[in-house]
Amino acid sequence: MLRRIRSEQLQVGMFVARLGGPWINHPFWRARFLIANEEQVRQILSAGVQEVWIDILKGRNLAAPDTPGTPDTAEIPDPVPASALTPDPMDPATAPQLAATLDAEIVRARELLQSGKAVIGSMFADIRMGRALEVNGALLLVDSASRSLSRHGQALLALARLKARGDDNYLHAFAVCALMIAVGRTLGLPDDEVRELGLAGLLHDIGKLTLPAAPAHKASERTPEEEEIYRRHPSAGYRLLNEARLYSNIPLDVCVHHHERVDGRGFPYGLAGSELSVHAKIGAICDAYDSLTSSRPGHQPWSPARAMEYMAVRVDTLFDRRVFKAFTRTVGIYPLGTVLRLRSNRLAVVCAQNEADPLRPKVMAFYSVSQSRPTPTELIDLRHSDETVVAFENAADWGYTDEQLMEMYATVA
Repeated sequence: MLRRIRSEQLQVGMFVARLGGPWINHPFWRARFLIANEEQVRQILSAGVQEVWIDILKGRNLAAPDTPGTPDTAEIPDPVPASALTPDPMDPATAPQLAATLDAEIVRARELLQSGKAVIGSMFADIRMGRALEVNGALLLVDSASRSLSRHGQALLALARLKARGDDNYLHAFAVCALMIAVGRTLGLPDDEVRELGLAGLLHDIGKLTLPAAPAHKASERTPEEEEIYRRHPSAGYRLLNEARLYSNIPLDVCVHHHERVDGRGFPYGLAGSELSVHAKIGAICDAYDSLTSSRPGHQPWSPARAMEYMAVRVDTLFDRRVFKAFTRTVGIYPLGTVLRLRSNRLAVVCAQNEADPLRPKVMAFYSVSQSRPTPTELIDLRHSDETVVAFENAADWGYTDEQLMEMYATVA
């Protein structure tokens, strides 16, 4: 059931079925989407939208007015102009991009991840129900992730690894989206391609929604029959995206080819080397990294450093060398949050990268292995210290969670 309201009446939780205005043919605004955060409302207002049709069966309705009236059919006044809105550093239409500390950006990123879960969940639910895929909300989410990465290059990437049980599908899509945006920027790709890479990250595994539950999420090793079914998900996803008539080929390319490998041992087509686009190669690396560092059925999460080590020895066989170098420059050889054992037999968590010397990051020492107890935290720049890295460790083996470590390093990075 549709209801027409003024754009300034939009609220979080409403489901937009149609946007009014002469710019309606722009592909960014063609589909329907759930309003997941206030930033989306600001974007619609700043675009000059005068009226909006909301679906009150799929989202929140406008509260009844205190006085009689006919808001659904009454003449709609001009919207509040963007220049009259309070400037917001998170809104590119009213203020420039501003740098942020890690601590400050993590607060914003938490809100973004929560709202992103609602957007992605709604999109996935539509697919499961056999509805046509709508990507409007997904594009808004990509733009929000891009702005977060502009303010601080590591906050969103670090936070996206902290996946709660039951959120794996949503946050895997979001994490791969953020990684692909970041790597695309490192490679110097044009802004429009980077945006499409972000959308590709959100949609790369969408074909899994068409599979039976067992082959898609089985904890134990799959049978040959189940493996054959599982390997259909890239092609199934391609069909979904093709039917949605996306304006870009990049999401389709990444969706169908993110399991291909440069030596030809991937699937579904066994393509190799130059047969694969740079976008597909980016998707393959970002998907593999997040899968390795995430908890999922039959797999305990690896530390970021262990995942990087595993992937590094498979460059030129599974992963493209040029893209992997860009990936390591993006997340660091020792990614943010990695636990290292130092020469002094202390544990330290990586809290900032040294771009000039990636093997010597800034770390926060917090635990004495020899004394088996926590120690007062100490910030160490390994470029200017006698300390050296002996090995990387798994935080859980020492009784720490990634969330606890983030509390240590977020305020100093």
